[in-house]
Amino acid sequence: TSSLIIASIFSAVVITACSKDAAPPAAAPNYTWNEEFDTIANSFAKGWVAKNNSRPLGYSTWNQASVVGLDSKGKAIIPSYPFSAQSAVYSGKDFIMVDQNSVDDAGTISNWLLSPATMMKNGDQITFYTRTVPAGFSTTDVPERMQVRLSPNSSNGDVGNSATSVGDFTTLMLDINPTYAVNGTTAFPRNWQKYTLTISNLPPTIQLRRFAFRYLLENGGATGGRGFCAGIDNVTFISK
Repeated sequence: TSSLIIASIFSAVVITACSKDAAPPAAAPNYTWNEEFDTIANSFAKGWVAKNNSRPLGYSTWNQASVVGLDSKGKAIIPSYPFSAQSAVYSGKDFIMVDQNSVDDAGTISNWLLSPATMMKNGDQITFYTRTVPAGFSTTDVPERMQVRLSPNSSNGDVGNSATSVGDFTTLMLDINPTYAVNGTTAFPRNWQKYTLTISNLPPTIQLRRFAFRYLLENGGATGGRGFCAGIDNVTFISK
């Protein structure tokens, strides 16, 4: 009997020792990143992609913002806009923007800015800031619009080849001002405004995916009556 008691005590000690020495579970990988668009070249080198599907196609795409100013001859710098970056970590001019010249004169603007391919899953978040010019900056205030879309099953960046196509970006996460209000609470913000989106309704796996900003304006352009410019800054992907 005494030998059985000793054996039991020894077994308990061994089990306890093993449980104390067990390695802690590995931490889940963190894929969080932030983009402040310090320069377009740096951003594109990280995997950002721009594609202009506007029709008729204009000459402008997503570009480095330039705050209103004058060149050496006193002529206004074009393009230029009367606001600085949301986060002035660098020169204060560092954000990315898109404008009405995405389309040639007038038509449907559909100008895409795709995020780098990122490991994404349900519960992850996307935050960003966006805005347009203050009221009264141009001769006539015009409405702005932007969508945020997600490619739920692919990271290849397929947005199709027409102004109405969305390619693999079938999940609409946000549509800012789909009714084309010019001013008011539902209109596109005229000061930097933060948006926070939570990814949901994905297959229960983590995989490489992309989200995208789509500058979308029917009847947009210089003579179309919709769209002047929109800026984006301080984009963060938060891995939960």
